Order: sequence, then structure tokens, then C-alpha cells
Amino acid sequence: MQNILPGIRLLCADVDGSLCGPLLSYGQAADAAAAGHEVTKSFHVRDGHRMVYARSQGLQIGLCSGRDSAPLRLRAQDLGLDPLLLGVRDKPAAMAEVLQQRGLEWSQVAFLGDDYPDLPLIGKVACFFAPADAAPAIRRRADAVTLAASDGGAFAEVIETILRSQGTWPPQGL
Repeated sequence: MQNILPGIRLLCADVDGSLCGPLLSYGQAADAAAAGHEVTKSFHVRDGHRMVYARSQGLQIGLCSGRDSAPLRLRAQDLGLDPLLLGVRDKPAAMAEVLQQRGLEWSQVAFLGDDYPDLPLIGKVACFFAPADAAPAIRRRADAVTLAASDGGAFAEVIETILRSQGTWPPQGL
């Protein structure tokens, strides 16, 4: 794996269960939730810090999720994430379109995923990471499993791993 990571140019992640915890919360705003609108979503601050730093080092950071929500779009906008593939049913097809547009190959892509909708990307991307709390079948098939859980900074861990292999982690002064 260490010989693959220096060539990674695009890192994408699933959201629920990979970038955020695996729980979906419904509460008093049930009418909004029933209409398909999430009211809140929690993100780990270290994930965000690492995303911004990774982008400054030339690593493209994006999201590819079967769900879409206003809180997710706001966080992605705050961090300047691109591509933003939300509400996607066929993740490999959506990713392939992005790769074609950007002149990238699957061998330049890493992905963080946790469950069966991410399974078709295993074997396509150069390196598939799973958070520590991913579904057992995904953890078994992943190229690497993080020590951190999905809501515990798993994406930050993946970014650090990739950037370390590229010689840009840790940042000077850390």
C-alpha cells in the first residue's frame, strides 16, 4: 500500500458511517426529517482541519454519498470540497465521470467507505480505507482499516496516512 499512496491525487469519502457517525437522528423536527431534510449533522473538527491542509498540498478532497442534506452541503462548502457527489445511487459511475472530467485514473483515487453501498468501489480505487466501525464485510475487504471510528477522526487518519507517504505530513511546526 505504501507504494500506491504517493500517487493518490483524489481522496473521496462516503458520509454517513464514514465521515460522520453511523447513526441518523430524528427528533422534534420530524416533519423536516419526514420530508427528507436533515436538521443537524455532526462532523469531527480534525477531519475538517486535515481536509483544508490536504487541499493546500494539492490533494483533491471530495464526497460521494447516497444521501444529501443541507448541513452536509454547508460543511462541504465551508471546506471547499470538490467533487460533491450527493444523492448518488451508482457510486462507481458517478466517480468515473469525475475521473474522466479531471483526467484522472482509478489508480490515483483513494476512498473511505463503511457499508455495502461502497462495496463496488473496492478493487476499483487504488486504496480503499474503512473506518474501525465499518461493517465487518467491508473491513475484511478494505486495503486498510483506520484505528479511529467514523465519528472519531477516521478521515483525518486517512489524510495523514496519504500525506505522510507523499512527504507532506506532518506540517512544519507540528
